[in-house]
Amino acid sequence: CTIFEDLDIADDDQYNLFDTLDVDGSGTIDLHELCDGITKLRGDACRSDIIAINLMLHALQTEVHGCNQSFLRSLQSQEDQINQMHAVVCENRAAVVAMRA
Repeated sequence: CTIFEDLDIADDDQYNLFDTLDVDGSGTIDLHELCDGITKLRGDACRSDIIAINLMLHALQTEVHGCNQSFLRSLQSQEDQINQMHAVVCENRAAVVAMRA
């Protein structure tokens, strides 16, 4: 990809370039996305880019952790409900067996 080399876009960035440039996830890249993305991909990452990515990553990790905790609470609640229903079924079964005896 000589054009990408001329634009000083790293080989690693070229591999997933479409996904990187398709910012809105539409499956297409418009002229604005192309120009903006190519400009941002040129050269080495500057310190502010690395810090910004690090902050975004931390925020994402915090959000994922919160979702995970919420999921675990929901799962625990469902497990408790299943255990309660199981206990009721066992009691009812024992009562039916006792009535038949």
